[in-house]
Amino acid sequence: MMSGPLPSPEILAQYNALIPGAADRIIAMAENDSAHLQTIEKMTVTAFYRERQTGQTFGLIIALFGLSVAALLAMNNHETTASIIGGTTIVGLVGIFVIGRLAPAKTQSSPE
Repeated sequence: MMSGPLPSPEILAQYNALIPGAADRIIAMAENDSAHLQTIEKMTVTAFYRERQTGQTFGLIIALFGLSVAALLAMNNHETTASIIGGTTIVGLVGIFVIGRLAPAKTQSSPE
């Protein structure tokens, strides 16, 4: 039984005895597999942070829009509507940030 991406040196020597150059091919295959997994992990982390940044940007836009509408309504003597829109915007944002921090973080795992 083997553990790890490569067989023991003795087994590699036996492969080389049967097929000349087999050990080099096995090592190259392990190196290529490792490089492939690293590339996938980098892409996953990059996508995760890009998605998070995009969500925060759109959240900011929505918040600014909601508060701007509430301010505009308040200046035009629609205080009740302004307080509802402004209040729900603030409560929604606080809820998202508080719940987002309390929720268990998603862990990144490498694909198998």
